[in-house]
Amino acid sequence: MEIIFASPSYKRGETCSTHKIYPCFEYVIAENEKEKYLHKKIIIPNEIQGNISRVRNYILNKFIGKAVVMMDDDCEGIYRWDNCKSKILNENEFQEFCENMIQMILDSKLKYGGVNIAAPNDKGAYREYSPFSFTSPVLGPFCIHVNSEIRYDENIPLKEDYDLSLQHLNKYKGILRANAYSYKVKQAENKGGCSIMRNSNEEKRQFELLQKKWGNKIVSYDNKSKKSFDFNPIVRTPLKGI
Repeated sequence: MEIIFASPSYKRGETCSTHKIYPCFEYVIAENEKEKYLHKKIIIPNEIQGNISRVRNYILNKFIGKAVVMMDDDCEGIYRWDNCKSKILNENEFQEFCENMIQMILDSKLKYGGVNIAAPNDKGAYREYSPFSFTSPVLGPFCIHVNSEIRYDENIPLKEDYDLSLQHLNKYKGILRANAYSYKVKQAENKGGCSIMRNSNEEKRQFELLQKKWGNKIVSYDNKSKKSFDFNPIVRTPLKGI
């Protein structure tokens, strides 16, 4: 199966960095920004930009029948726990990992997969005795779509990845997540991208939309967080399994 490596990007022509570690990626950018990006790129219509869900859906619709690997444009690498140390995958290791994951997703009769959402240095989040899980969410900074017909909700572009995971869990009863692997990204620290629309009021509004869509037993606040409001929801599903 052909693999498309796509990195949605918006107003980060000078700061995007994913291609430096994994040159296989092409930045997905609007027509009016093409001169600002020097690396490989996929050009999309200007009107598609401005909503990450809409951009992700455009990518999936453009490459139907192919495996699509998406990664944030500020990713510093995919890391793997090895002998109690977190080590970054080089380009060849990364591509081999993606190929293996795609085949395992197919073998599992699933459509979606990815890696642990914890930071690479968070040893406590690495499940040593469950290298794979099937009921945990996979988020936008790194995800793999294998000929999936499920699309992102364009009404909640700051919570679109949580929603997409719930859609897959609801329909296919599983997501393939490799728990020994994780990503390192800047996310809210970086200018451009979703940070343009990210503020506490909008985060809360979209959190409430996500919760209303799936119910407060599935989407809930992180009451253990030290933040006054943690915009990352806790997601629990009634599915049995790991």
